[in-house]
Amino acid sequence: MKLHMKFMALAALTALAAGCASTPKNIPALEQARQDVRTAQADANAQRYAAKEIEESARLLTAAETAFKERQDVAEITHRAYLSTQTAKVAVELGKTKSAEERIAQSSAERERIRLEARTREAEAATAAAQSAQAQAQAAGSQLAIEQQRRAQLEEEMEALNIAAQRSDRGIVVTLGDVLFDTGKAELKSGAGRQLDMLGKFLQEHPERQVLIEGFTDSVGSDEYNQELSRRRAEAVRSALRSRGVDESRIDVQGYGEQFPVGTNADAGGRQLNRRVEVILSNGSEPVPPRARL
Repeated sequence: MKLHMKFMALAALTALAAGCASTPKNIPALEQARQDVRTAQADANAQRYAAKEIEESARLLTAAETAFKERQDVAEITHRAYLSTQTAKVAVELGKTKSAEERIAQSSAERERIRLEARTREAEAATAAAQSAQAQAQAAGSQLAIEQQRRAQLEEEMEALNIAAQRSDRGIVVTLGDVLFDTGKAELKSGAGRQLDMLGKFLQEHPERQVLIEGFTDSVGSDEYNQELSRRRAEAVRSALRSRGVDESRIDVQGYGEQFPVGTNADAGGRQLNRRVEVILSNGSEPVPPRARL
């Protein structure tokens, strides 16, 4: 009888040790969820405008905590914690958006500026919500749905930031017209700041993307002069992005002078189209491939 009891005690200890080994003491996603829920609960705007979202994020966190205490599968705990984090972020961003809308009603002088801010906040909230949906798609094993959602997010973000862009085989192309520079100059005009602010913000939110800045001129002037001017203008844009927090190691520049025109150089309108700087954002984490020279 005593031998049997010792055997049962040893089996219980073995099972307990196995349970402890299956679930780590600390799960980063769960720690992050706790922090994000606390942040949402402490945010006055989120409390005022997104009480339901805060309550839902807390409920999801409780579910993750329960799964952790019950030593459930780590992947399941991580998934629940991630949903809690995203819901908390949605609450914070929704609070910011609603607060901005209220300020619009109170200040007619700042109406236009705050409207843009509200649109940006809405885009950030939509991104957080899309990331939550993306996590659910991952749990279901739908890689195709994830990729489609990611492309839609990028397009929505760039549209919300008023960034005119086109897709190409080399990446996303943002064209900056000659209005950024005075004729024959490589110094950016003060009016260029707004567009570069938006582009810098997008690049900071997507640090995995590499950047190639290409400068172009019209056919007026010598080849050597145009080549040098186009490169200096590309370098001016690189410096502007660097001053806005974009890591310089991500950015390459290239000047092409009057090569690769997009309009005719026979009239003023065509020449204006040719005087441009193009910012190409890589499709993935690899550098943007160079143009095939003429």
